Amino acid sequence: MRTCACFGVPLDIIYPIGFIWDDKRIKRAHMDYDVHTDVRLHDNFDQFLQAYPANPMIILSTQAETSLCDFVLPANSIFIFGRESDGIKPEDEQRLLSNPNSHKVRIPIQQRSLNLAVCVGVVFGMTLF
Repeated sequence: MRTCACFGVPLDIIYPIGFIWDDKRIKRAHMDYDVHTDVRLHDNFDQFLQAYPANPMIILSTQAETSLCDFVLPANSIFIFGRESDGIKPEDEQRLLSNPNSHKVRIPIQQRSLNLAVCVGVVFGMTLF
């Protein structure tokens, strides 16, 4: 949320998630960034897809062959970041990739992975400027 607030990018959260959204610890962790972030909650993946029927979806994955550096970002793209532990669900990835407007890319790093917040910051830094 903090990264989205700092870059002025909306944040979509798709249930189920691994924490309780209104939990006291979450409120403490996001401090006041919730008032500076356009947070959109979706009950499930279908509801999320219905909210953005025409937007290109860009899946970030360590398994992607295409580097973000070599990718031409379509206008109005939405970045899909999965769970930090196991990424996006395979069935959701397949649904996205069945659409020719969807793409799977990776951040070109030399190790296995970065944590989610760092990945978001790297992607925003590479694509928004």
